[in-house]
Amino acid sequence: MDEYHITFVGDTSFGENYKPRLAGKDLINTKGRAYSMQRIAPLLMESDLVIANLETPLTLQTNSPFKDHKKYIHWSDPVESPRVLKEHNISIVSLANNHTLDYGTNALLETFASLEKNSIKWFGAGHNKLEAQRPFRKKVFVGGKEILLVVIGAFEYRAVYKNRYGFYASKDSPGVNRLSIKRITNQIVQFKSKTPQSIVIVSPHWGENYKWHSLEQAQQARSMAEAGADFIIGHGSHMMNGIERFGDTWTLYSLGNLTFNSMGGYSYFNAPPFSLIVRMCLKREDETIVTQLKLYPIVTDNRLTNFQSCPVNEQEANKVVQLLKNHSMGIPIEAFALNHDSFGYYFKL
Repeated sequence: MDEYHITFVGDTSFGENYKPRLAGKDLINTKGRAYSMQRIAPLLMESDLVIANLETPLTLQTNSPFKDHKKYIHWSDPVESPRVLKEHNISIVSLANNHTLDYGTNALLETFASLEKNSIKWFGAGHNKLEAQRPFRKKVFVGGKEILLVVIGAFEYRAVYKNRYGFYASKDSPGVNRLSIKRITNQIVQFKSKTPQSIVIVSPHWGENYKWHSLEQAQQARSMAEAGADFIIGHGSHMMNGIERFGDTWTLYSLGNLTFNSMGGYSYFNAPPFSLIVRMCLKREDETIVTQLKLYPIVTDNRLTNFQSCPVNEQEANKVVQLLKNHSMGIPIEAFALNHDSFGYYFKL
């Protein structure tokens, strides 16, 4: 294989808990879950590997321990939802986010079983802290050369998720991986010391909903970059975020959504209705593997798309470029030059 393509997508949930409706009818019962992915399916299907942030437990439980304390509580069907994900080539998911344990630890174990039954690998959560901290690893062969891909998933520290909800895995209890910069930078150093040619990617779930990235996120990203991370590809704000480069490390603060079937808060927060799909191409040149990122903007405001995320048109693509220029520090202007292929408009890093 001369090239290997890895696609990264953001927050993903079919939104059963939101009971989405289209033209007055129940969206999922009338259209099915695959409906929401139809217009972005080609990018997923033409990839060797697709990695998504699954922002929901897969469970049939109906009683959440947080029903009187947590504003949004997600769930998704443990049979149909993973089947549709797998049909769309999503075979790897991060569970390190603020909804994975919305129905408690038993539902988390049900999620593990559901994913395993559908041959979907997960990272960023586990039966205990050691397992939750374990990254996704895969040996990839490009042009006959082997390279190790490492993806570390982690959910930023929020006191309420530790003290009230108990989301973070401990030595003896299931949960998600906490974003500890000290521990994760140590992990990065260890991987790079042991396998210098590995590609180490950090996939943090962080930031405020419908807001641009913060100074704290930038400081954390710089620390991970200085430790040797090759890419930081985040999610969590439900909208695209800025881009920065620290040394040789590209940081994409948030991809936004892939499919997220709520009415959303774009208009309420005056947030841009755009997200990103990232297509990473690995290619061999002589004895080294080089990487290139193609960023495809998509529209993910369901009020505009009728619950079908879709590629941007030319006018929207130009809006995306201008927004990212305004919120991305130190990126050369040529990085935002628009291109177009069979998948839609994109720009290259």
